[in-house]
Amino acid sequence: MRSRFTSRDRLVTNSPELSLNAFSNRRPRTSLGQSLCYNARYPTWSVESPGFSETIRQKIVQDTVYTIGHSNHDWDSFSALLKTHGIEILVDTRSNPASRFASFSNHRTLPGLLEHLDIEYVFLGGPLGGKPSDESFYDAKGKPDYRKMRATDEFDGAVEQVASMPRRANIAQTCSEEDPSACHRLLLLGPSLEEARGLRLLHIRKSGEVLPTNRLDRSRKHQRQIQGSLLNT
Repeated sequence: MRSRFTSRDRLVTNSPELSLNAFSNRRPRTSLGQSLCYNARYPTWSVESPGFSETIRQKIVQDTVYTIGHSNHDWDSFSALLKTHGIEILVDTRSNPASRFASFSNHRTLPGLLEHLDIEYVFLGGPLGGKPSDESFYDAKGKPDYRKMRATDEFDGAVEQVASMPRRANIAQTCSEEDPSACHRLLLLGPSLEEARGLRLLHIRKSGEVLPTNRLDRSRKHQRQIQGSLLNT
């Protein structure tokens, strides 16, 4: 679906079903029941509109993977973000699915809460977690070696599983960090999804803003954290 922006930030597409306004100086509308809104400055997609065709919805979500951190949310605020963005599958990428600050996210509680929202829970924290149990995946300073982790067949198979999900549902991968720039869901998994498989990551922030990877902190420190692209692994 091709698109371009005019000087008035109007999203114009080649589909007669989708012609949308973007308000770069306003907080994007993201609540359930509202039309899909794209904000040119802080891109935000909301595809759960009553009149929104399944065909157009699939065109938008089929190459998109959301990410979200539970941080210190309570269940009401976290679930509201999931519902706002029409998440249908939540992929848990935490090595240890437990939290002192967000008790709803513990592995014995979260799947049942999600079930009430008709959201599927998938745990892939073994192969995709940022803190592997195998000590050989850590460097001399005790930090996880993401390049070594990406090189395993187990990791590659799990990433392929995640990459196939958007073809059937709107998905989000979750971890604990609010800021994706400091989380392995971007630093470890991002290159394998975006660079290697051509998917688009959209990061749901605590405020409700949704940012693509290129709108996140691109500082030198961040570039060191990401440990190079797949071309260097």
